[in-house]
Amino acid sequence: MISSEEFRRYAYFAGAPDKVLVALANSSTVHSFKAGERIFEEGHPAKHLMIVKSGQVDIIYQLGDNREVVAESAISGDVIS
Repeated sequence: MISSEEFRRYAYFAGAPDKVLVALANSSTVHSFKAGERIFEEGHPAKHLMIVKSGQVDIIYQLGDNREVVAESAISGDVIS
């Protein structure tokens, strides 16, 4: 679980009311992923809101010729879904 105070440290949640932060904290879980692990795929509906606590997550698009291109990188504090 991530505490409501920790949520407040992320710019994305900075202005959220305490009630919202407590609800987020109560429904949050922490997951660790290995380097190179695929955590979601293009075309699949978003089921989770994720916060990068440490490290980097590359957002990769697969082109029509099956090449993969890093379109964006999320770093600590970024929110992805």
